[in-house]
Formats: sequence, structure tokens, C-alpha cells
Amino acid sequence: MNLDELPVEKGFRIRGASMTRLETFADAAFAFAVTLLVISVDDVPSSYEEFQTALKSVPVFFACLAQMIMFWIGHHKWSRLYGLDDLVSLWLTVFLIAGILVLVYPLRVVMSLGFGMITGGWLPVAFEVTTAQVAAIFIFYGLAFASLSGIILALYAYAWRRRDALQLNELERFDTMQNITLWAAVSSIGLVSSLIAILNPTDEYGLAGWFYWSLFVAFFWVNVRGRKRRRALSPI
Repeated sequence: MNLDELPVEKGFRIRGASMTRLETFADAAFAFAVTLLVISVDDVPSSYEEFQTALKSVPVFFACLAQMIMFWIGHHKWSRLYGLDDLVSLWLTVFLIAGILVLVYPLRVVMSLGFGMITGGWLPVAFEVTTAQVAAIFIFYGLAFASLSGIILALYAYAWRRRDALQLNELERFDTMQNITLWAAVSSIGLVSSLIAILNPTDEYGLAGWFYWSLFVAFFWVNVRGRKRRRALSPI
């Protein structure tokens, strides 16, 4: 690999500019997962009232889509930056895809419950549960969320392990560690949310769900924390 001939984005040499079969497979799986979020053909509205109810599910769909895109971007960015396509990368990607497909339905349930609570029931909740069952759902969802984030963390950690073989320069090593830090923070948010649900099984206000707003804090903190040093390392 002639590193001097690689395309460069923000000072990082893109080793995976050409899509590998692994990335193509992951993209197809993510696309399939997104289709599972859409109202099924059997649920096509047959009256104006059903049409209104279907429209009210749009915010839930976009919220679910945003979270799917977060995981997809994490894997897509890793694929482009490092271009790894070996056995370890394959199995980590397979586990990520399996987790995404498992997460689809719990994701819809959690988002539906959240929007229903925020709007006082104006947005429909397509899943009837008791308070104790809500806690159980958040425990499962938090663990699944943490696992998926942990897999992306493992992908970046694997790239860090291969840093010499990939010939990462100082800037590229810094960016790799930044991504490791970010996904470690994201994964911990899912674990803490599960812990909140375990410790507060009768919580009626969904503190375990509200805790996911700290994702914005995590992304902001990691980016601001490393911005000054990155400017010093970047040739651009």
C-alpha cells in the first residue's frame, strides 16, 4: 500500500476508499433493519382515522432511524478510515449486524413509550406495558445498546492494535484514540441507563430513558476535548 497515493480527509489518509464486501454486506443489513422500522404492508391505513394514527408514528420512526444511522456511521467511518477486511473485522461486523437486527423491535418500543410519555399520550404507544415492565424493557435495551456501542469500540480498538501495520501517523493515532474514547462513553451510557432501571424498577417517569440525552454531552465533550490538540497535529 502506497500511503502517499491515498485520498486524505481532514488530514487522515483514507485506507478504505473502495468499498469492501464486508462494508457492502453491513450496508445491506442496515438497510434491511431500517425497512423493519417502517409500517408494514399489512398495516396500511384503511380509513382517515387510521391514516392520522399512522402519521403520528412518523416521529418515532425518525427517532429510531437517527439511532440506526448513529451505529451505521460508526461502522462506515471505521471502514473508510482503516479499510480492514480480515477475520476479526468480519466477526465483529457480523455481531454488530446481528445486534442491530435484534435491537429493531425494542428500539421501536422504547421510542414509542418515550414519545407517548412526552406528549401525554397524543402520540400513540403501540405497546401496552406496566411500570415494572417498562423497567425490564429499558434494562434489555440498555444492555443491547451498550453491546452494539461496545462492538464499534472493539473495531476501533482493533485498528489501534494494528496501528503499526496500518502505518498510522501521529494525527491518525490521535483520531483513533478519540473514536475509542467516544464509543467507550456511548457504551457506558447504555450500561448506566440499565443500572438506573435496575435500581428504580417502579420509576414512572423513565429516568433510564431520559439518560440517553447525555449522548449529546458525550459527543460534544469528546469533540471539544480534542479539538485544540488536533489542530496542532493536522497539516490542514
